[in-house]
Amino acid sequence: MTRSGHPQFYITTKMVETESKHPNVQCRDCHLGDGRATDADKAHSGMVQTILVSTEGEALNDSM
Repeated sequence: MTRSGHPQFYITTKMVETESKHPNVQCRDCHLGDGRATDADKAHSGMVQTILVSTEGEALNDSM
């Protein structure tokens, strides 16, 4: 998330477990992707993408 320009959205596995109350939850459980891949690009292929929306209801691109 930091490399994407959104460090405020970075969350650790422990934080996810605490917030969701699901032990051993993994990123792919909610965001999909390829959990068997060893290459980061392949692992993130097919992931659900985040769409940021402004308070005015307009989609914000990654550069903002």
